[in-house]
Amino acid sequence: MSGTRFIRRFLSRRFLILTVMTGLLAFGVGTVISQTLPKVRSAILVTVDRLSREHLPVRVLPGSVELRFVPLGVTLTDVRILPTAKFESTLSPLTIQEVSADLSLLQIIRGEVGLSRLEINGTSFSVTVPPLPSSGGKPLEGLFKALNAIPVSEIE
Repeated sequence: MSGTRFIRRFLSRRFLILTVMTGLLAFGVGTVISQTLPKVRSAILVTVDRLSREHLPVRVLPGSVELRFVPLGVTLTDVRILPTAKFESTLSPLTIQEVSADLSLLQIIRGEVGLSRLEINGTSFSVTVPPLPSSGGKPLEGLFKALNAIPVSEIE
C-alpha cells in the first residue's frame, strides 16, 4: 500500500513540475515573440525602403509585414511603388495589395537564399509613352524605344 502511495506522489510531483516548466517555457517564448516581432517587422519595412532607394529605379513602401514560420516566408501588404524622378513621366505610381514570398528550405540548408514561391495579388499599373518625334522609320519604333527604357525584364 505504501508503495502505491509513493508512486502516486512521485508521478504527481513529476507531472506538476513538467506542467510548471511547460507553462514557463510557453510564457517565455510568448513574451520574447511579442517583444521582438514588432521590432523585426519595423526593421523589415525600413530595410525594404532603404534597399529600393539604393538599388532600384522605384521606391518600394510596404504598408505592413507578416512573417510566417511554416512555410518560412513573408507577406507584404499595401505595397506602394513610386517611380524615381527619372521614370516619373513614364511609370505611374502603383499599389499592390499583397506580395507573398516563401523561402526555399533546401537552399537555406545549402547556405543559399532562394525563393520557392512568389505571389503578387491585386495590382494594376499604367505606362505612359511620351510622344516621340517621328524619325520617318517604322511606325512603332518610338514605342519600342520608350518601352526599352523601362527597367522591367518580363511582363506577363
